[in-house]
Amino acid sequence: MTGVDLDMDPSDPGNGMGIIPRAVSSIFASARQLKEERGNAWNYSLKGSFVELYNEDLIDLLSLEDPNGGKREVQIREDKDGHIIWGGLREVNVKNANEVMKYVHFFFSKKLYTRRKKAKFQ
Repeated sequence: MTGVDLDMDPSDPGNGMGIIPRAVSSIFASARQLKEERGNAWNYSLKGSFVELYNEDLIDLLSLEDPNGGKREVQIREDKDGHIIWGGLREVNVKNANEVMKYVHFFFSKKLYTRRKKAKFQ
């Protein structure tokens, strides 16, 4: 996925974008549109967390990049009002769709490589 791909119209079903780049592009396009419509009266910042469900475990992929090597325990719970809360996730500020996709590509390539390597030696 290149920056050119992320500039495609995510609402066009024939553009070849997958669900993740399509969703990421839509989120940033909506935020830009709201900013243009409301000007200085509206500011936004977006944060991302990267979670993998693997063998019934929730894995915080950003914590794998922690220099201290600490693995975070990810929890999902419901508050008293019925809202879903994710606990233990590391968040990063993201400025655009390309930045998000760099994380996605990095984690997909790293996790796939690790699993292939692990499977090969077991």
